[in-house]
Amino acid sequence: MEQKDDLLLIEHKTYHNKELPALLGMKKWEFYYEMKPIRNKLGKRMGYFWSIGQVEQILIFFGIPYQILKHSGNNTSG
Repeated sequence: MEQKDDLLLIEHKTYHNKELPALLGMKKWEFYYEMKPIRNKLGKRMGYFWSIGQVEQILIFFGIPYQILKHSGNNTSG
């Protein structure tokens, strides 16, 4: 996760429940408190993980500009 010109660059992956507060620069308790208004709208997590779609909704809620870095994959044919 990088920040470039106020644009948060995130990887296209699931994020652990403990990764998101650090990603957003918040304390864990602050993150959970601020999430209360949209928690039900996000749907269920996958265990301790948030899907990339849920992470996008969270970033939009907090007003954080972001860009998702897609995996290029290892295309080693031939």
